[in-house]
Parts: sequence; C-alpha cells; structure tokens
Amino acid sequence: MKKQISAILASLMALSMTLTALASESSVPGCSYIMANQAPTETREYTTVSGRSTDLFIFPEGTTFSFVSDYPVMAGGGLTAYDPEISGDRSFGTDYVFYSPVNGDVFYPESRKVYHLVASADTMSGQDCYIMLEGKAEESQPAERPSAWAEEKVAYGIETGIVPQSLQSAYGNAATRAEFCALAVGLYEKIKGEIAERAYFTDTQDVNVEKMAAVGVVNGVGDGRFDPSAPLTRQEAATMLCRLAEAAGKPLENALPDFEDKALIASWAESSVGSMQASGVMDGVGGGMFAPTDPYTREQSIVTVMRLYDVIG
Repeated sequence: MKKQISAILASLMALSMTLTALASESSVPGCSYIMANQAPTETREYTTVSGRSTDLFIFPEGTTFSFVSDYPVMAGGGLTAYDPEISGDRSFGTDYVFYSPVNGDVFYPESRKVYHLVASADTMSGQDCYIMLEGKAEESQPAERPSAWAEEKVAYGIETGIVPQSLQSAYGNAATRAEFCALAVGLYEKIKGEIAERAYFTDTQDVNVEKMAAVGVVNGVGDGRFDPSAPLTRQEAATMLCRLAEAAGKPLENALPDFEDKALIASWAESSVGSMQASGVMDGVGGGMFAPTDPYTREQSIVTVMRLYDVIG
C-alpha cells in the first residue's frame, strides 16, 4: 500500500513541478484590461511627441498583448495599438497598427519600437499604456527536482512531513551532519511523538541535533563539539540510521557487511553497515563497493530515511 501511495505522490510531485514552470499572463501595470504573457523588466520615462511625460514599460522580446474583459461596460471593446510617432498622444481614428474587439486576440509587437496600447469600448480612448520590447526574456529555471531514482521516495518524504522544507532542494549536494539530524527527527517524531529531551554541544544550538543526541542517535566529535556543518559520510549515515531504528524501538538485526571494501569501514561503523545492507535500507555504490568515507547526498539521505520508515514505521 505504501508503495502505491509513493508512486501516486511522485506523479503528483512531477505534475506540480511542471505546472510551476508554466508562465501565466498578468495585466500591464495600471491597465487591468491589457494582458501580457510576460512581466515588464523595467520602467523608463518616455516623452510623447507633444511633450507629455509618461511611463514606458519595457518587456522582453517575444511578449504578446491581448484585451481581456468580462465587464459589461467593456462589451464590444478591444485592444488598439498605435504608433505614437504617427498618431501622437490622442490615439484615435484609423491610424492604428493593430485593432481587435475579440477577447484574447493577440498583438505581436515589433522589437525596439514604442507602441501606445489602448483598451476601450470604442477604439477612441480608455485604459492606455506605452510599451516596447527590448532584450531577451530571462530563461525560466525549471523546478528543482531530485534524480529519477530518488523521486518517488523524496515525494513520499515530503508528503509525510518527514523531509523539512529546508531540504527540499539541492538534492545532489552533500548532506551535513546537522541536515541528517533534521531528517532523523522527522522520522522519529512521526513514529514516537515529539522529543522533549535535549543534549547540548558548544558549537551548535540546532534543535534537531540536540534532540537526536538526547535519544542517542548521534554523538559529538570530542571536546563538547558536534561539527554540524561537516559533510556526512556514508558510514556515519549507516550508523545514525541503525541507531535511529533502535531509538524508535525497532532495532535491526545484527549482520556483518559483505562489501569488497569492507576492510575500509571503521570498526565503530562495521555492524551498522552490515545491518543496513542486510535490511536493504542502504546499498553500496556499485561494483560490490560501499565507499564508507564518501560524502552522502541529500537525496541519498532522504531515500534511506524513507526506506527505514517503510521497515520500522
């Protein structure tokens, strides 16, 4: 059942990210009936042929404009585009570059040319603005997402509330010791309820670190320090995960690791790595290797925490 929910959540996450990336129309500043498919990048002062000073909105090249209104008073109205060098400030008559009384009909301006846009019911006057297209649009950044292999578990972790907002980005970055504590607290409190106890260190006041230390999931590095910003290693992650299961009252079976590089695993981490391998919570890096001192990424941390949740939750 949990796997089915995870698959659904992953699909919803992908859909949400796709929708977030789509551009939405908005009205030109001060002109609620004139819609643009991109936002203006700047506003300049513009002097019309008659000497009147007004705002000139600069939009990226490729911006289009349309008339949109559901108000009865604007029934039969439309969008008119004038060349102010020809028609001046008044913008009336037949000297228009574009006119359409159809809601949503699109005007495609030329680049580097000023236009006087008027939204009205009679093509004579009404809401108006001056616009010009200049420069390329900033490329929209796609919504950040984890690697394909991690996507399902990341979506699952976010939906369950185990993955905090602070870790819902930069998934390929090396996780820090403190960041892993945040995930561990999310899992523990999901199962056991809020942790009231605290254990303190001299180099951090991170409440998640204090909670995990209080229940025995993490230790310091000596001299009362925790080193919260240090990158988490794979053998440290395995040890914390194993202790987390024990602290939650669901200890994993003892086992010895069977990796080609098991001799490189620290003695204090050996049994934890073995338990992680036997339970299927944590895998190697390929080729029969575990790479105990390699950094552990955010998405790897999230995936293994959620696998542990499936095992003990």
